[in-house]
Parts: sequence; structure tokens; C-alpha cells
Amino acid sequence: MTQPATSAARSTGSRPSCAGVVLAAGYSSRMGELGAKPLFSLGGSTVLERAVDLLRQGGADSVIVVLGHRAEEVAPLAERAGAEIVLNTNYPEGMFSSVQAALRALEKYNTPVDAAAFLPTDCCLVRSAAVRALYRVFADSPESIIRPSYRGSPGHPIFVPAHLFSAVQAHDGRQGLRGALESHPMIDVPVWDRHTTWDMDTPEDYARAQRAAARLHAPTAGECLALLEDVQGLPPQAVAHGKAVARVARLLAEGINKTHAQRHVLDLDLVTAAGLLHDIAKGEPHHETEGGHILRGLGLDAVAAVTEEHRDLTWKEDAPATEREVVYLADKLVRGPVLMPVEQRFAEKIAFHADDPAEVAAIRGRLGRAQAAHDRLAGMLGQTPFELALQNAADRDGFVVWSCPDDDPAC
Repeated sequence: MTQPATSAARSTGSRPSCAGVVLAAGYSSRMGELGAKPLFSLGGSTVLERAVDLLRQGGADSVIVVLGHRAEEVAPLAERAGAEIVLNTNYPEGMFSSVQAALRALEKYNTPVDAAAFLPTDCCLVRSAAVRALYRVFADSPESIIRPSYRGSPGHPIFVPAHLFSAVQAHDGRQGLRGALESHPMIDVPVWDRHTTWDMDTPEDYARAQRAAARLHAPTAGECLALLEDVQGLPPQAVAHGKAVARVARLLAEGINKTHAQRHVLDLDLVTAAGLLHDIAKGEPHHETEGGHILRGLGLDAVAAVTEEHRDLTWKEDAPATEREVVYLADKLVRGPVLMPVEQRFAEKIAFHADDPAEVAAIRGRLGRAQAAHDRLAGMLGQTPFELALQNAADRDGFVVWSCPDDDPAC
């Protein structure tokens, strides 16, 4: 076999190369009359094309699609996505035969690659940010297998370094790719994307995938907590504050939607995610702006647009209430996990900076804008936002986040 290119990549300081491999040869037997999963429509594309685009956006230099069952129907999609097609005639033997077929194809590459990233075609809802995170770890540890871990559960794609290709080829197939890799060095990378651990096997799964594809702009509560705790490593007190803000913001948004006070219906999932993540960069200078940069880097532009001005904003008189104003005000009603009136929240800040007249003046300016926002929302809700939040607080000193379990089909 051609010698792996890992040492050459490191010695020249060049970017390590990776071939993405989409495993799309299976029978899709549990889908019944729905047919072959790679052909399914999902989020404005097909399942196969989403998987190819995902790997390419995540850093793959090239993408191979391994076909078998109904290959003649799936091949045009792979070609349209710009992927190389590999036909696995042994596909009845299972997915591992497709892994081996891909590796045989990679051996014939004119330019050896440093790794292959394997992704089952029905894992196509993974966000590209998760793949990029794995790629960065691989670039630092090119001798190790790299796989994602969501809240302790391993997932896909799996990065396999080139020096292990021969070992995988020689494996007897027991326990598939995981069995071939279990005795070799492996790094589990904490990720916040729950779709790394989820695939699509049944019609019910497909229906859930269609719902999930429509809300990728707003992570679930579980994903937000994974991002804050497992990826960013925020301290418990910061996470507790985010939970409380998310709870208050969702209550306010639900209240506005129920009153029909405006034509614009607030996105409750977006409000919840933004409430949880608004302080993702807490402790950094201009943390609200830095937080926006972090979120946009993760592909969460909609969340960033809500959170980037949560410290202070001006609400134009003729503008409707949006998710941005709701999260902004919710943050002003909570200190740590404790619910409190806007005036009290700012009074503490004024007292703390009493020896700095310029800072006190700035705080009073922010207080005036927060009070104005509070009063405008009160007019929409028919009661003050603080009263609404307090009525729905089981414990004023320990607000808990609205939670949507990751295994709940309604999420």
C-alpha cells in the first residue's frame, strides 16, 4: 500500500488532507415503501447531497460516495453533488464492506490522503461546524482516530488516519468499523450537535428528520447545554444564568404570541436557544460581540443576531417586538438564576460603580432603555414582564430552563 502522507504533511507544515466517504449502499429495508434513503428529500435537498455537502463544508478535499443497492438511481445525485462514485458489489454483506470498498479506491488515488472521514448517508443532519471541529483535532493529532462525542455518546463522522487503512482492510468485519478501530488510539471530541449520534432508519425517523431540518438554526436546549458545558467549559453559575434567562424569555415570547399584539410571531425555539447562549463569551471584553462571533463561527447566525446586543439596545418606536428585544429584557430581569425587577438589577450595578460618575451615567442610560422596553412589552402582555415571569416561577431564586429532551419527537 502507498505510504500515508501524514508525515509529509507535518514536515512541510501543510494542511493535512482528508477524503470524505459517504456510505450509501444499504437496502434501507426498514423504510418500507418509502424506498432508498439517499433519494429522500430533506430540507430543500436530498439526503445524499446533504451528506456530500456536509463533508465538503467540513473540510474534506474530496468526497467518495459508495453505492450498492439501487446504485443506478442514486448515482446521478452523487454526480450532481460533485462526488466520486465507488460501486460496492459486496453491499449485501453490510456497511463494513462499503468501508473497505472506499479504502480500496483511496489506495488508487494519485495523491495519498492523510485520513478518511466516514459518514453514513442518513447522518446528513450533522452541522458542518461539528465536522470542522473534528478536522481541527485531527490536524493536531494525525495519528489518532477522531470521533465526535455528544453528551458522552459517540457518533459520526469518524476520521480514520491513513496509517490504519491496512488494518481496517484486514479486519474480519466483526462489529463493523468500530470493531476494526477499537484497539487503536482514539480521541473523542466533545461536540454540541446531537445529530452526530442520530441516524434515520424508519419512516418515523424520517418524519422527525424533516422537523429537525427546519429548526437547525436554533439548537435544542440539550445542544445549547452541551455547547456551554462540554465545548466552551463555562462555569455552573454562568450556565444557571443562561437557563434562567431562557426560561423568562420563553415565557415573554409565549405571552406575546398569545395576545396577538403584533403580526410577527416570535420563534420560541430561537428565543430559548438565544437565552441559553447569550453569555457564551462571558468574561471576555465586549462579551456580547465576542459571543456573536463565536456563534456565527458555528453557523448559528440567527442566534447571534438575537444575542449580539443583549447588553444594551435601542428599540425603535415603530418597530415590532422581536426575539432580540425579548432576550434582551429577559437578561435584565435575571441576576444569576434569580428573578428580580429591572430597577433592582440596575440599582446593584449603580451601587457597585458609585465611585465612577461616568460609569454610573452610562448605567443610568442603559436603565432608561431597559425600562422603556419593559413598559412597551407590558402594554403587549397586559401585565408587566416581571409579574408574568414571577407568576410562572416555581422558585424565584432558582429558575430552571424550559427543556425539550433530545429524544422527544416534538423537538
